[in-house]
Amino acid sequence: MTDSIFANDFSDLYSIHQKEFNIGLMNIEEIEPSTIKPYLEANFDRLPSMFKCIVSKDDFEESIKELDKLYYILDDDNEKLELINFIKTLVSNFADITDSPEMGVSLEKVTGDMCRYFHCDMNHLRMVYPLLGPGTLWAKEDNLRRNFLGKGNNDEVIIDPNKIFQVPSKTITLLKGQGHPTAFGKAVVHASPIISKSKEKRVLLRIESIF
Repeated sequence: MTDSIFANDFSDLYSIHQKEFNIGLMNIEEIEPSTIKPYLEANFDRLPSMFKCIVSKDDFEESIKELDKLYYILDDDNEKLELINFIKTLVSNFADITDSPEMGVSLEKVTGDMCRYFHCDMNHLRMVYPLLGPGTLWAKEDNLRRNFLGKGNNDEVIIDPNKIFQVPSKTITLLKGQGHPTAFGKAVVHASPIISKSKEKRVLLRIESIF
């Protein structure tokens, strides 16, 4: 398996549906407003722990307005409009990639270690993007012992820890799960970065296929 797509634009990420790929990455620095990170850093303590909504492809223009509820939840700054519109842009592009009729969108303020163990998701397709904080860890197929997944021991799953990849900043990640018809038991294996010791602030956006 080739494993990874390094995309130049969103249309390149559609290749995630091919069996050769289980992860797609794309730098989005050029389209992300520069105000978002400073805004989230300054307002981190006032952010909601979790915001969730569902967007329907059949009624996209109306259902994506669910994200406007963030306007009343977030602190009253002009920058929040840029944040909301940026999230809408990512949801719109994910809608063009996924085959699912609905998409789940979540914005989470991460205050501890999330999924510290390497694992693969059981869903279809998920886009993750840390609006603030470090990126996802992932491993290529030739650096894995899949038979040890789910046993709570990263040392057994990963053959060489020096060959673990971390998604760089300003980069969205498209993760293929076991529920995707072309995963064939080879969904991408990944883990959340450890932030409990560094006390880094992290705000994570997730957009996933719902069938």
